[in-house]
Amino acid sequence: MGLFGRIFRVAPSDVEQAEQRLAKRYVIPADSPLRAEIVVGLSAFPVEIMNISTSGIRVVLVGDRPIAPGARCTVRLLVEDMVFKQISIVANVNLTGGNTQVGLKYDENKFEDRESLIQLLEPIEVGNSLKEVDAANLTQTEPGLVARRFFSAGSTYLTLWRNIEDDALQGFEFRIHDFFVRNGATPPQLRIYRDDGTQAFGYSAPTLQQSNAESREMTRYFNWVVAHIHPDFPADIREFLGQYVTPLAPAEKG
Repeated sequence: MGLFGRIFRVAPSDVEQAEQRLAKRYVIPADSPLRAEIVVGLSAFPVEIMNISTSGIRVVLVGDRPIAPGARCTVRLLVEDMVFKQISIVANVNLTGGNTQVGLKYDENKFEDRESLIQLLEPIEVGNSLKEVDAANLTQTEPGLVARRFFSAGSTYLTLWRNIEDDALQGFEFRIHDFFVRNGATPPQLRIYRDDGTQAFGYSAPTLQQSNAESREMTRYFNWVVAHIHPDFPADIREFLGQYVTPLAPAEKG
């Protein structure tokens, strides 16, 4: 089902279009929850991810590793207790400063693996592409509060509210697919709702139908967006959102 299979799926007919949309190389920060290793033959090498897209990945190996262009290998993307595999070909190898930079191109992966990669990359894209709407085009509806709104690629957007008197951030709302993610009363509490068609938007909007079945995946999605927000995003807003990042315990099995 992938990382976010409860939230959104990708139809086989839409895979190529989604891959094209996510073909940009996304730089992965050191504190990203995404980890990786590459497997060549019987050897597995942990790596640092430099950037990633739907077509390939560039990684750094510590030391001079025995790996050459043209070699077939498996990229293992590690998230919490999950592993997502991408069959790959080594495109290029560069030795820099005692470390080995390796560019890999994905090759002949199954639909399920391609869908999992699209799901993994989408919140990274959201964090990378948040851009503020011109305040002149935003209607202010909340007494005593000023709203700011940021749109990202796709249909996701973030709304924040500040107190007019002291400019303090009061709350936020992420619209992601068919869900709303709102801050709870105190960090790191989140409130996750499904859009039930009532169009209840705004800081003081009526409570929507709370979503429990998807709450774990939506919490993870929110965590991933915040972890991959681009460096030029307002620092105080990034810090405010970061208070609501909630590490997830391993899912129960059985």
